[in-house]
Amino acid sequence: MKKIFLPGLLTCVNECQSIERYTIPMKQKTYRNSDTSTHRSIKDIARHVGFFLAAALVVSMVQSCTGTPVASFENESYGSLSAVPLVPPLDGDWSSVLAELQPVGMHRARSGYLTVKRSQLNNLALYPEGTDRTDRLITVDIQSLVFVLPSGDVILVDTGIGSAFDTRKTGTISGLLAAAILPPIVWDGTDSPFSIITRLQLPTPSAIVLTHLHFDHVNGLADFPVDIPIVYHEKEKHIDIPLLFEDPSLRSRPIGTLMSTHGGTREPFSEVWDVFGNGCLLAVSLPGHSPGHIGFLFCTETANNERQYYLFVGDALTAEAYGYGSGPGSFSARLDDAHKTAQAIRSFIAAHSGVELLFAHSERQ
Repeated sequence: MKKIFLPGLLTCVNECQSIERYTIPMKQKTYRNSDTSTHRSIKDIARHVGFFLAAALVVSMVQSCTGTPVASFENESYGSLSAVPLVPPLDGDWSSVLAELQPVGMHRARSGYLTVKRSQLNNLALYPEGTDRTDRLITVDIQSLVFVLPSGDVILVDTGIGSAFDTRKTGTISGLLAAAILPPIVWDGTDSPFSIITRLQLPTPSAIVLTHLHFDHVNGLADFPVDIPIVYHEKEKHIDIPLLFEDPSLRSRPIGTLMSTHGGTREPFSEVWDVFGNGCLLAVSLPGHSPGHIGFLFCTETANNERQYYLFVGDALTAEAYGYGSGPGSFSARLDDAHKTAQAIRSFIAAHSGVELLFAHSERQ
């Protein structure tokens, strides 16, 4: 069991659900002046409550920064699913890699939408001269993908927000605080991943793969059984702060991490994995929006037996920024890396014109 020591404050055990409860004694004091006594008692209570909240915050943040013990997905197998790291093409020509992809069935899902400033998703300063650079509020969809593999396995890429979001948002302290801090988010289950699977009578997903661990991409995990394995890059960290962003959706689940193949600084498209070892879904490194952000290459087959290739970029780039030749906005963890990734995506599409881009967020019309 791994322990982390914070001198003079707390000793934290880095395992989910194992944080001890701390009882803070309330001292009784007697004062000659009753008004002063009341005033000081209130100050004592406020000080103790503040200390308790600060302690809970520190414990949770330490958990979030260090992460919970996870298995290396490339060395583990869940049934027929086992990830295989590949060597990306050195010359940048992915044609032979794309040709080896096995077609899958694909359904686009939308779990809701959120309202943000344009500058939070797009770098308006890089828009061409004469174009609209107004930093107005925009509403964008929260999109994810449902795959049906040739084996019949159902795989999700991101989950969006879940059906419990509205209840949690209005019915608890954490929900009210999150509503005050997070951008306005609306759940709409009409075409959510769970609704699509139910409506089409598809089997329970065999695995859920995540581009990254931001709230609007993982909250929908709560709609699915806890024994479904989830997969994400090892550099991703989940924020789970009591009373603020409390989100149990990643707890108590089998987790597999795609391990870095370089060990140093990640470059866009420098890492690639055959996620399930069957040629159906390739994960590629697209860092910047978050440290371990990944995208996915896959293909479908039309009624005429023609193949259509796709690159799902998650939050690495928006449709608007791509259209204006710009890059991601202030929501990115590292803007320099994010813009490098945006340029790499453009270069990839320029070299492979048959690949269509899919985005996690597109403005609602």
